[in-house]
Amino acid sequence: MRIPAVLAFAATLCCAQVPAPVPSPEMPATTYHDTIMNFDFVYPSSFHASKGTTGDAPSKEQGKESGTEKAGLVCVSVPVAVMDMSTGFNMIILKRYDNTCLSKEITSAGLGTAVANVLTNTLDQFGKPALNSSADYDITGHSASTVSGSVKVPNASGKSVIYGAASCVIAGKNIACFQFLSNDCPTLAVLSATTVKFADTVATPVMPAQFVPACTP
Repeated sequence: MRIPAVLAFAATLCCAQVPAPVPSPEMPATTYHDTIMNFDFVYPSSFHASKGTTGDAPSKEQGKESGTEKAGLVCVSVPVAVMDMSTGFNMIILKRYDNTCLSKEITSAGLGTAVANVLTNTLDQFGKPALNSSADYDITGHSASTVSGSVKVPNASGKSVIYGAASCVIAGKNIACFQFLSNDCPTLAVLSATTVKFADTVATPVMPAQFVPACTP
């Protein structure tokens, strides 16, 4: 099952009235190690992949997102695409972009536009998204940019809004884009604080606390 199909299926389930998860420092975690970009990404072990959504298989959304690929080359892979539907709709996606094969290289100056395009493309699967302005920052010496937004799911009952946040970081000739989705705003803040650890650095939240979107009562 490809990512768009998973998102479409999730849209039919995400609005159930269920309690939000209660995070705990002792919550079991899963670590994904990226051998190409040389980092460890840690997320709750309650998240699991649907068949066919993860691995280094190419993403068919690549032309719609951060840049148009050169003919014949695969520029985007999806090593992590996991969901936790036990407490509502919660999803984590990691996409890796090969900057050397995009027709237009993404630099730190264009990272804000790229991350906005990535999140827009994902939220667009549910409806018409509204995004906040992107913000640039640094993850242990790597240029990064983040953006958040939301989308109202048409004809939904219960929790009809999906909240999203994305951060893209440059590491060498590659770009990693982390996306977090939830139909519970406080949960989105928890997911955005999952950590990434590059070689010879300390584990750092993917999205700094000051950029986590505020939730209205």
